[in-house]
Amino acid sequence: MPFPFDIPDNEKSELISKILKYTTRTQEENAQLKERVNILEQEIHRLKGLNGKPDIKPNTPKNDDSSSKPGDDNDAGAGHQKRVALFEFQTAM
Repeated sequence: MPFPFDIPDNEKSELISKILKYTTRTQEENAQLKERVNILEQEIHRLKGLNGKPDIKPNTPKNDDSSSKPGDDNDAGAGHQKRVALFEFQTAM
């Protein structure tokens, strides 16, 4: 990965040169290690028989009842009856 800036040779001190060489070498090693990790992860998936993300479809009602539309009281969501009972209980107090 190239540096976002260039330092003219006449302005580089010995320390700056060493730091730039070290940083370049570290970036190259990092890229190699990332590639190695990618290869090993693919090998793990192959050995486990994994094919990537599963294809999960959303839950849909199986009946073909066209009278129930989204937003009806029948489609109030999980726990609807409990909330109604709790609300009625709290208002009765």
